[in-house]
Amino acid sequence: EFGTKGHWIHIESTAGFRQWLARHGIDKAKKMEFFYVQPKPRPFMEPAYNHGKNMVSSVIEDRINNIISGLKSL
Repeated sequence: EFGTKGHWIHIESTAGFRQWLARHGIDKAKKMEFFYVQPKPRPFMEPAYNHGKNMVSSVIEDRINNIISGLKSL
């Protein structure tokens, strides 16, 4: 949700990471042994909450209307 604390990655111990460095033009001489990463936040809980919050009032209203219409038929 909020990203993780920055940390060092051992390049040779992380599968495919040397190729990722090459694709991005980093360490062309292949001399680096460690690489510092700091993942960016990728929020998912807050956007989902906001979507549900906006949707819930219409869902409740629809259910109440269905109950009331069902009671009218009695």
